[in-house]
Amino acid sequence: RLYRQRLRKRLDLRMAKKIILEDTFATELKRCRVRLRMTQLKLSIMAGIPLSNIKAWEQGKQMPNYDNWEKLYKFFEPHHITRNLEIAYTREKGQ
Repeated sequence: RLYRQRLRKRLDLRMAKKIILEDTFATELKRCRVRLRMTQLKLSIMAGIPLSNIKAWEQGKQMPNYDNWEKLYKFFEPHHITRNLEIAYTREKGQ
């Protein structure tokens, strides 16, 4: 019984890691924005990016070009929440 509980716990951890690794850029962008308790409009104004772009990125319809990616990165970097966003961006841009 104890063995089964430990095994189940390990499998749950693996599934959680897999889900985290498979998050899309859209999901990560929204997660970062929500973590800072910001609306899309506020992010748009503060990062200097059109609101329509942010909406399209969070819906997964587009990916940011390099200039806009740089603006996003510079905006989120001081808050130390860029790692997963960067991973998702490079993974999807590389496809």
